[in-house]
Amino acid sequence: MQRFLNQKRTGIRTCALLIALALLCTALLAGCSGESDDVPSGMQTATAAGATYRLYVPKNWTPKTQSGLSGAYVTLASTSDVSAYQKEVPADTSAEDFWLQCEADYRERWEDYKLLNRSENTVSGKKGIVSVFSLTYAGTLLRCMQVSIVSGTTAYVILYTAADTIYETYIDQVYEIVSVFVIDCEPVPGPSYEILTPDETPDGMVCISGPDVAYYLFIPQTWTRIGNDEVTSARAPGDQSNVTLTVYIDSTLLSVDKYWEAAAKSFQELQGFSFLSETETQMGGYPGKTYLFETTVSGVTYRISQTVVIKDHLVFGPMAYILTYTSTPELFDSHLPDVESIRTHFLFR
Repeated sequence: MQRFLNQKRTGIRTCALLIALALLCTALLAGCSGESDDVPSGMQTATAAGATYRLYVPKNWTPKTQSGLSGAYVTLASTSDVSAYQKEVPADTSAEDFWLQCEADYRERWEDYKLLNRSENTVSGKKGIVSVFSLTYAGTLLRCMQVSIVSGTTAYVILYTAADTIYETYIDQVYEIVSVFVIDCEPVPGPSYEILTPDETPDGMVCISGPDVAYYLFIPQTWTRIGNDEVTSARAPGDQSNVTLTVYIDSTLLSVDKYWEAAAKSFQELQGFSFLSETETQMGGYPGKTYLFETTVSGVTYRISQTVVIKDHLVFGPMAYILTYTSTPELFDSHLPDVESIRTHFLFR
């Protein structure tokens, strides 16, 4: 049932809105062998699993690959960030075409968006469009730079964003990051599943989230982890009731209500869909809502709750974190104490 619901939810728009960054570069590396990654001297990798590029950053930066996004920052106190992203595009899309699509998104989302400069550069042996622009985010004026590259049907983006007052402070290091950026590589292997040490977990629980996501998901020790590194799921003892934590990135997700409006349209396509209730709640310190509904699949009725919170990401925009509990009406209440414990112990890193 959970797999079926995951397939239905993919109809919800999940495009990641890119925000900007950097780089003027001169000499750049060409292709990637895929057999082994030679990390440039003085650098470290900051590439997320599945990426067909390699993002390297100086060793004094802190890599972060939250929710499958490649990137790094200098310090938490400094409003500066470098990220990389790839996206499939139609054949014959040029780097300039891709940039114009990104720019249209920026203009729609930020009223004070302003393009400051645009130029061309060679990045990893390909033509790159380098765009510098400004916008205001959470009351802070940001100066941003984006390098857009297209190879075949894949667009690659390197992003640098910083408070306008410190933009120049790190720009030379960003140039170095761009100069060693490599595309058209073999995908980075997925992360291995990691359990935190006992003193970092609530009593009687275990962490089942991988090391490269932005959250900790704890489950009772009597539950069983299922799924893989791409989906964080667990099954209740004694039956097939289960919980799953999923993340969606979408520039239109301005509120929890907006998420549910889109999700409900997909759920209503299921046989026997019946909306039961909506309650306010919290998860990971963020306000949210829990939606309760029922639906029928292959003659079996399922009762499902979804707890949804929205956490805004500086670079990629609003991200919806969704804890879904699926059971039958007869068994639903018996696991509610455990599900409530899973929700209350959920933490963002």
